[in-house]
Amino acid sequence: MMAPKQKVSDELKKLVISENRKGENQKKIAERFGLNYNTVRSIIFNSQRNSDGEKSRGHRKKKLDIQHIEFIKKELDKDCLKTREELADLVKEKFDVEVCPSTVGNYLHDSVTSVMKVKTTRERLI
Repeated sequence: MMAPKQKVSDELKKLVISENRKGENQKKIAERFGLNYNTVRSIIFNSQRNSDGEKSRGHRKKKLDIQHIEFIKKELDKDCLKTREELADLVKEKFDVEVCPSTVGNYLHDSVTSVMKVKTTRERLI
């Protein structure tokens, strides 16, 4: 049975990074601080990607910015029966930004209670 994973403190990460920058061998750093070699490698690798040594996550550029979201919300205020597909088309027309209907839905998930995925309410009533 493996021991539970322990979080490496920020102070220890800084020490590992500092020793590495001084030219110290990664294996020796691991031994000195009682860390697994792969943990030391990860700390050093992540520090080269960002300044705090934390894992880098979710740095994908967002398709829609705040002005697009506000535009979509205003369109829904005008006509709350618009589908995700219609909203995606409106964003394309107005801003020349091509997004999937599901992307529109993801952005609205927290701020709007319900956005139709496939059929409009009008189509369901007919």
